[in-house]
Amino acid sequence: KIYDDSGWYDAAFESFQQANQIRNRFVSYNAGDVTKYCNDLIEVFSRDFLAQRFAFSSPSQLPLFIVGMPRSGTTLLASMLSNHHAIATAGELRDLADYALRLGDLL
Repeated sequence: KIYDDSGWYDAAFESFQQANQIRNRFVSYNAGDVTKYCNDLIEVFSRDFLAQRFAFSSPSQLPLFIVGMPRSGTTLLASMLSNHHAIATAGELRDLADYALRLGDLL
């Protein structure tokens, strides 16, 4: 990285190649397996599959709160859900944290 940052790109490339060779000794990767896995996912989660109504779905219009600890995946989940045309997010709200801080005042 130092070579790359310094503009010594030939030396940087050689170092990156060496690092990849070292890493690849400990990593098992098969591109064919990954391709098959992705194709299997595409086949299972087809447009028809995703368009169907499931027994566990809900017609409710009530808000859904995703609550979790920091770095637990809540922002990722909200981002994924917001890709649906009928879902919008309000971002990270501090309201629940503020309420939690004031719980002692209520007791």
